[in-house]
Amino acid sequence: MPSETAAAGVFAMDDGTPVFRELPCLAGKQFTFGCLHNPSKVTMEVLDTWAEILLRAPATVLLMGNSTSLYAEKVRQRMDLKGVSADRLIFVERLPLQGYLGLHERIDLMLDTFPYNGGTTTLHAVGMGLPTIVLSSESAISRVGESIMHGYGLSEFCCLDIEEYVIQAVGWSRRCKELANLRKILPERVARQNAQLALEFTKSLEKAWRDIWEEWCEKSGDEH
Repeated sequence: MPSETAAAGVFAMDDGTPVFRELPCLAGKQFTFGCLHNPSKVTMEVLDTWAEILLRAPATVLLMGNSTSLYAEKVRQRMDLKGVSADRLIFVERLPLQGYLGLHERIDLMLDTFPYNGGTTTLHAVGMGLPTIVLSSESAISRVGESIMHGYGLSEFCCLDIEEYVIQAVGWSRRCKELANLRKILPERVARQNAQLALEFTKSLEKAWRDIWEEWCEKSGDEH
């Protein structure tokens, strides 16, 4: 059967995906964390973790996509309980594909959800040069982010517990030049690797079909 590595890498960026070269934090703007996942993945534990990040990195803001007014109010209330003011939270409603992709220009670093990790959104982000801080655990749905980051040589963004997740997020908010370099080199790396993995996946799948066919032929021959 096709390898997990190859299967995970069969992903292509959408036609017309914008290319961004400059980080907001190096353009005179506040360092911006972002999460564009489905809000249903954002648990109270996730919000509390993000609040801790914002408290430890007071010069930063958090942008959240796919936001409804009800969701935004829930987040504001929870963040207020944790001591994070509403002016550090940016909510953007659900947008068409090109608008959603364009949001990445406003973000310096992505934050993943847990235990239900992002998938396509994380792949879109890394394809446009934005790594994601990810937290993994035992279940399959909580190892997706780790798989993506490791697959593209970004294991330094993978965390094993909440405290490490917070420390990494805060630490990277002070390493804008390194993030800017990744913004430049990641799109090409991702495109090249995806093309190679797609080829490997195709060859592996062809071999699997061939093996199944040969096994069937062998069994059919034994019956006559």
